[in-house]
Amino acid sequence: MGHVQINLFGSFHVERDGKSVDEQLARSPKGMLLMQYLILAPRQTAEAKTLMQVMWPEENSTSPDTALKTLISRQRALLREISPELAMCLVTVRGGYRWVCPPEVSVDVLEFEEMLARMKLPGGATPSEEMLTRMLVLYQGRLLANQQPQPAWLYNRSERLHQQFLQTVDSRLARGMCTAMWRWCGARLMLIRQTRPCSSG
Repeated sequence: MGHVQINLFGSFHVERDGKSVDEQLARSPKGMLLMQYLILAPRQTAEAKTLMQVMWPEENSTSPDTALKTLISRQRALLREISPELAMCLVTVRGGYRWVCPPEVSVDVLEFEEMLARMKLPGGATPSEEMLTRMLVLYQGRLLANQQPQPAWLYNRSERLHQQFLQTVDSRLARGMCTAMWRWCGARLMLIRQTRPCSSG
């Protein structure tokens, strides 16, 4: 088994065991779009009708349902060439399709949102320095920023995550400033103690 890392922040990039598989995925631009949409699907399950509109927005195919099934089949085969675990992510469900990650597959945006959710839960954990650092490492720019113009389904999600990223940066800066202030105060107090004249009693 190998580990697959999928990145959507900044640009679309996929690695298997640290090696890029972008060239293989680029053989099917529609297949890459399918992956991106399913990963970012707002309702998790994408209906076949919606997918057909996303994949072929300006085309009048005589059999769009057949075209979608063919695309799904070919993309699964391509993903299986790269990694069996990756092919397992493309799941057929009643009425549509979903992207479901096994433990061997990681997605930067999903990891980022999972940490945000943990912070927002009632009684959720205060973000540690390690968590904030990880979030800053994950965020490499707006979602698929190199794809212009951005469709509405991507733009809205991208802007929301960007604002949450800025809040994360503010949180870390605020924490860093507090830490620096406490260190400065501690150092100042130590200096005062060292320079204060001793009472002769």
